[in-house]
Amino acid sequence: MNILVHVALKIAHNNGLFTYAARKSSIDEKLWGRRVKVFFRKRLVTGLIIEEISNFEPTEHKFTIKNIEEIIDEEPVITREQFALMNFCATYYLNDLGTCVHLALPRNEKKKYSTKSPKKNTPKKTPAQLSPAQEQAAAHIKAHRSGAFLLEGITGSGKTHVYLDVARETLKEGRSVLFLVPEISLTPQLVQRVQAELDSNTVVMHSNITPAKKRDAIFALLEQKARVLIGARSAIFAPLINLGLIVVDEEHDASFKQEESPRYNARDLALWRGKQEKARVILGSATPSLESSLNALHKRIDHLFLHERFQKDRALPRVEIIDLTKRAQDVDFRTQDKSKSPGASMCILSRPLVIAIRETLAKKSQVLLFLNQRGYARFGVCYNCGLIAQCPNCSVGLTYYQKSLSLLCHQCHHHERAQTTCRQCLNNSIRFVGLGTERLEEEVKMLFPEAKVMRLDRDVVRSQARLEQTLNAMHDHTADILIGTQMVAKGHDFLHVGLVGIVCADVALSMPDFRASEKTFQLLTQVAGRAGRGKHEGRALIQTFNPEHPSIFFAKTHNVAEFISQELALRKRFAQPPFTKAALIRLEHPDESVVQNIISSIHELLRQESTLQILGPVPSPIERVNNRFRYQILALSASRVILHDALNNLKSNKILTQTVNKKQARLIIDVDPQNMS
Repeated sequence: MNILVHVALKIAHNNGLFTYAARKSSIDEKLWGRRVKVFFRKRLVTGLIIEEISNFEPTEHKFTIKNIEEIIDEEPVITREQFALMNFCATYYLNDLGTCVHLALPRNEKKKYSTKSPKKNTPKKTPAQLSPAQEQAAAHIKAHRSGAFLLEGITGSGKTHVYLDVARETLKEGRSVLFLVPEISLTPQLVQRVQAELDSNTVVMHSNITPAKKRDAIFALLEQKARVLIGARSAIFAPLINLGLIVVDEEHDASFKQEESPRYNARDLALWRGKQEKARVILGSATPSLESSLNALHKRIDHLFLHERFQKDRALPRVEIIDLTKRAQDVDFRTQDKSKSPGASMCILSRPLVIAIRETLAKKSQVLLFLNQRGYARFGVCYNCGLIAQCPNCSVGLTYYQKSLSLLCHQCHHHERAQTTCRQCLNNSIRFVGLGTERLEEEVKMLFPEAKVMRLDRDVVRSQARLEQTLNAMHDHTADILIGTQMVAKGHDFLHVGLVGIVCADVALSMPDFRASEKTFQLLTQVAGRAGRGKHEGRALIQTFNPEHPSIFFAKTHNVAEFISQELALRKRFAQPPFTKAALIRLEHPDESVVQNIISSIHELLRQESTLQILGPVPSPIERVNNRFRYQILALSASRVILHDALNNLKSNKILTQTVNKKQARLIIDVDPQNMS
């Protein structure tokens, strides 16, 4: 019997939904939820059947309905609950449904029907005895079969112990558990703990696993051969049967927001999915987001606290501020702080930080140095004519890498051989200035030649094996000093770290983002909290040019509540999120005049909703990427409904759509944006 079906394709047109003819062997056979192969514009692509059409009326236009080439699956590969989440994601974030659907699908891999349950290779471990505060928090959560909870605990307070205790209860109830983490680097450590303490098969999902492993994980969950999933943001779309608990660890982290289509925030989808499926949702953080803090203030979610470290004899690290401005104004300090590595004679490690490192190593304790900037130097500049070595495709400077003698663009990945001769004035006067982790590593090795120094950033950690090797060196105490970007700032439980040095606390403060202060405070507090978790006393030194800035002042005293209170007051005063709802509308095209004309039209369309606050249009902070000019508008409203109505009117405007398509421009609508650049 032939029927018509709607198939969801990963195509940015018509909401990703297209009609095909399918063959059914019986009236009772259900095709919903099965993957199929179909031809779309002469290409064979994979799609998912999301609807059987019983009453189909052809339009007045003549067209031919293509047949499905192959039905891949014998059974559905998604659940109804998953599909509801995909629909919500598409509607709320103005994504194409077809693109959202494909986040959850196995990647063109057929099910292997001999698939066994995932192996449990980790030795079992007796669960830790909870502290009274942990016991109270866990008991409160377990007393509710559903609901959302903000678990705010200082760094080292043992939030993971609470997660695992509630997870054990959830599994006893016959329900499944999802752990969401912001960084792949956090996954190995959490997987070991979960497998060691929970009597259930566990699977892992993130962007670095192979298609075959993702397929096996999906089918293990569908068949309930595994009831625990650990993953990065896209794991929120996984097929967990009878979902009972979602844990969002480091809920404040911007990594939960996807910056490419489909744009979604996994933390917020976790709250929605938990409510729909009547599951518990725990948002955990030492530095909660302002959105979650405001929800707690308004009693939308329960607010639970862990005010002490799990090991009561291990206090929070003592934090000291090193004022780089004062040191730069003093001739003696400038001499003491002068760098040893080749390049501009800047201050990399000030004298007080060098002394602290030496003292820490003498105690056989480890040092963690944090700098959120990759490469050797931030850019090259001609000391004769002032020309900056810029990317030919983007309006950013090229980052210098000393080891490869190359210049790299972190936006489009353009790279070229580094030269010291200026292409403009032809003088041999190019100098590389600024600071990155590669130069910091070189400086540290020159100052401490006997120390075992390792680096953790995306330039050196290109595989899961290399990542685990680096982390194990810290856990096994075979490394003395670890240098890293924000990959080292959260979640890691390094028991031998006695000193954290924050080399430049001001990097994030310079970003053109109303969240810059919040992100800086969170990052500083999190990375400082890596110190003093074991038997070694903790100490953190923060080098900064802005010692009185609230983000740095409150990080020094670990005063989360006061920072949040002050920052919320500022956001309310200026009508910024979380007191308003925001959307970033960006237009990109190789011709700047095309961008300016279309973005002006978008501005006029948005102005039709008189209650919207419209900022822009203006060039994006990074005005050109990959030879495409970028202009943007930030739209704000106190009403989510009004904002979404305006955005939907914009998206459905035929004249605008035709213009964008004709000019081959790129229109991006980002709801609840995290990145303003």
